[in-house]
Amino acid sequence: MHRCHRAAAEALLVGRNSAGALGEGRLDLHGLHVGEALDLLGRLFGEPGADTVAGEEEIGSAAVRLLRARAGRPGAPSHVTVVTGSGHHSLGQGRAHSKVSPLLEAVTQFCQARCGSRLGFVKDDQGHVGAVKIPVSMLK
Repeated sequence: MHRCHRAAAEALLVGRNSAGALGEGRLDLHGLHVGEALDLLGRLFGEPGADTVAGEEEIGSAAVRLLRARAGRPGAPSHVTVVTGSGHHSLGQGRAHSKVSPLLEAVTQFCQARCGSRLGFVKDDQGHVGAVKIPVSMLK
């Protein structure tokens, strides 16, 4: 079962994150379980992965390598934008059932613990949050 979850998570990441998007500093985690997303973000910050299985590459390893290799190079983006969803249900104004998604909440807490006030948020024209912005300088 564990292998099936890992394969599904990797397929989601590959499908949502082209090399071009990653090169522009955009990492889409939408659809991942919270633990999978936080493990990947931890590795982006230089922390060891918690979900490693002997003989298998960690989920999102190619994305992490590409983002870290691009950081700090001339013309590279100053932030990595981490997409957690479309934002239609997050911090909505005038919606009776608006709530923060569990993935957005976990990613925000995780990144705030590492970036503090340097963490940014990406909102749509209605004020819904669907992504966070991590300064590249915070990555290790």
